[in-house]
Amino acid sequence: MMQGDESDATRHPGPDTAPDQVADSVAPARAPLPQQRTPADQPVEQAVTPAAAPATWVPPVLHPAAPPSAQTPWPPRPATSAEPVAPWPPVGPFPPRMGNTGQHPVIRPRTSAEHLQPMPGEPAQPGPFPAAPQQTGPFPAAPQQTGPFPAVSPQTGAFPAGPHLGVPSQAGPHMYPPPGQPQPPYQGPPYPPQQYPGFGGYQPYPPPAPPRRSRITGLRAALLVALALVLVTPPAAIAFETVRRERTAAGTAQGVDPGGKSPGETDGRPGASGTPKGSAPASVDGKVKRALTDQGAALLNGDAAGFVAAVDPSAGALREDLTRRFNSLRQLQVKVWEPTVLDAVKVAADNTADVIVYVKYCYVVTTCDPMNLETKTKWSVTGDRVSLLEFGVAEDLGPRPWERSELRVSVGKRVVMATTPKYASRLGTMLSAAEKAAELADRYAKWSTPPSRYVVYLAGPEEWSSWYGIKQESWVAGFALPLTADATEIVLNANRVDVKETLDVLRHEFTHVVTLATVERAYDQTWWLVEGIAEYVRVQGLGGRFDDVASVRKYVQSGRWKNEIAMDDPPEGTTSADVSGRYGVAYLAVNRMAERFGEEKMLEFFNRTARQGDALQDAAVKVYGVSWDDVATDCVKYVRNHI
Repeated sequence: MMQGDESDATRHPGPDTAPDQVADSVAPARAPLPQQRTPADQPVEQAVTPAAAPATWVPPVLHPAAPPSAQTPWPPRPATSAEPVAPWPPVGPFPPRMGNTGQHPVIRPRTSAEHLQPMPGEPAQPGPFPAAPQQTGPFPAAPQQTGPFPAVSPQTGAFPAGPHLGVPSQAGPHMYPPPGQPQPPYQGPPYPPQQYPGFGGYQPYPPPAPPRRSRITGLRAALLVALALVLVTPPAAIAFETVRRERTAAGTAQGVDPGGKSPGETDGRPGASGTPKGSAPASVDGKVKRALTDQGAALLNGDAAGFVAAVDPSAGALREDLTRRFNSLRQLQVKVWEPTVLDAVKVAADNTADVIVYVKYCYVVTTCDPMNLETKTKWSVTGDRVSLLEFGVAEDLGPRPWERSELRVSVGKRVVMATTPKYASRLGTMLSAAEKAAELADRYAKWSTPPSRYVVYLAGPEEWSSWYGIKQESWVAGFALPLTADATEIVLNANRVDVKETLDVLRHEFTHVVTLATVERAYDQTWWLVEGIAEYVRVQGLGGRFDDVASVRKYVQSGRWKNEIAMDDPPEGTTSADVSGRYGVAYLAVNRMAERFGEEKMLEFFNRTARQGDALQDAAVKVYGVSWDDVATDCVKYVRNHI
């Protein structure tokens, strides 16, 4: 060890140092500290070397000692070491206590009288202090507890000695042996065997319970595609947002097919939804089914009185509500209405029955991809008659527009467009624009046939905040909502989308309808593709001229774009300017892939990633023959070169 290094060897005498050399060898030669200043009446006492210990404690030998011939002598200290090592444990006599940098004086404790005097530099204590007041009596006597008290039964028998912090019970007067004696072996009862998880011991913690899904994702958790209109920019500057909800099998578990099939349906043919006409049902279950079947028949035949015939006379508000629904559904030209009771009807003690009803319905034609809903109803059971007390709205994605509002409808060759009476004057012009948008979108229905009719609703402020139970961001102007894997409805905000913008908006939205048809999965990693291809088709309708370069330039130059192509949807609170920029980046990336590899390969890449869920790397190699890094780097350069 080099001179000046400080280690255990400098703090303790070594084993090769004699006891009488300890005092001279422990402290290295160092400059003493300056003498501390003390009060005149408090002289400093020098440390006194303690006397030698009368006896030496020897630790117990934990293993047999080796014979003298086999003992290995201590290695000699290096010649360069100036500080010998003392044996451990240390033996007396001990030198004066030393510090790391010199010897410290020993301070004598102050006496009680000296404590009353201030130290140098301390302010004098004020005084004298008044004596504390003495409390004088007499004091009230404490209340006496009176008996009789219950007798305490004596405890009998031999009681085991309790353990002490995990140590076995003490069996003798000495818990530990005297100094110099080895620790005796434990003589108490054996410890219980220790068991550990994985070896038949402690049970593992159960897995956490899965989170409960909200009702919005219950029967048929749906994809929600929304769009936003930036009004502070030219009318063509439109951005769109996608909010995804993964479809689940919860509906199937309750007898509801997310694809739109009724319970009991096979090969596209509906199952029976009620008792055949002519036979009088005897059970309450049969009576409820018959009433629902008669109600559906009245709707399809235009019989308003028959539609509300089952309503109980006491339910006047329900009669008015169902009459409004009847009129709106007739405006929508409903052609299919098939109610089905999901569970057996059970009558409660108050002679009422709660019944869950599943309904499948179509507009205009009987061969559509049907919409569906599940709702709760309540019936009164009196004698051999049942009457309707309540008929709820859709439990999933409800209320539907026709469940809540009086509607006015225009029906075209490819589009059904509906709104409230306040905005009915817009229907003719908007329907004409919607028909043109449908003609373009139909060309991109590569994976299934286009819908028989695109369904579009125009919502005023009151309807915008209530239809479908959907809460949108402040910049959203509309949304496309799949009710099943094959049936999608679109809602536009009447305060954000006017007649002139309808064509541009619906080109984008109808593209979502045809490119995402039959898809029942979320697209967490492909938002940019879902929106990019919808913008790609929209721009094709403009002749291929991208009309929102300014928004992309502003977004890229802001520094908030990190050269990322595979972006997720805009987080909550994103400004409308950044939303427009993100959609522009998504469009330019999709357009670049179409230019570089051709539109057909771009569509196949979309199919593998957004629709089927392939990883971007796998799809790029299979479709384009290059890595995804190559595709993404090229798209980043393309974006920056076009701003």
